[in-house]
Amino acid sequence: MKVTDLPKGVTLYELAKVLGITAPAAYKYKKNDKIPDLRVYQLKKLKPEWVQDEITPQKLIKKLMENQDKRNGNE
Repeated sequence: MKVTDLPKGVTLYELAKVLGITAPAAYKYKKNDKIPDLRVYQLKKLKPEWVQDEITPQKLIKKLMENQDKRNGNE
């Protein structure tokens, strides 16, 4: 999920408060314009109205495994 996909008017400070992270950590998401998958999943549970993507535990696990394979060079 991109930071720009958040509903209009939601600030990164609000995002940080909801996720229980520091504001500087949330501002790093803006730099990459990407909210990490685990945080998107957390956000889906805490503020479902903010998340448009339908991320399920199965999709999350699959993505994490694919990312791990890429890091290990096992594409």
